[in-house]
Order: sequence, then structure tokens, then C-alpha cells
Amino acid sequence: MCYFIGGDKAEYDIQRIESKGANIIVATPGRTYDLIEKNALNFKRLEIFVMDEADKLLDQGNEIKMNSIMSNLPR
Repeated sequence: MCYFIGGDKAEYDIQRIESKGANIIVATPGRTYDLIEKNALNFKRLEIFVMDEADKLLDQGNEIKMNSIMSNLPR
């Protein structure tokens, strides 16, 4: 399990992904978006995607990032 939040350097998160991988990821929309943009996250084998309080995420101005994240998920 890995968590990715703002405040930590993205490079640190990328190193953790590369060295350990992750079966479960808990992340903020902003950091998830950043890691996707840096090609550090791969959702090819994703089975479950959960957005807690999705309505609040969209209200907080994350709509563009959330749309980008959703477009990277497998069908």
C-alpha cells in the first residue's frame, strides 16, 4: 500500500512506486494527476477504483484533474 499526497516531493513518490510497486494506492486528485502526467502510474491492471466524496472533489475545483484521471482508467 502506498499513499501519495501533496507536500511530499513527487520524485520521492516515483521512487517508491518503482522500488516497491503498490497493490493499493491512496492519493489526492492532484498528486494522482501529477504522477499520471509523469508516466509514473499505470492503471492497466486496475480492478477497483474508489473516489471517496466525489461530489466534494468536484466542488473543490478538481474537475479537470478528475476527468484526466478517469480518462486514464481501463474500461
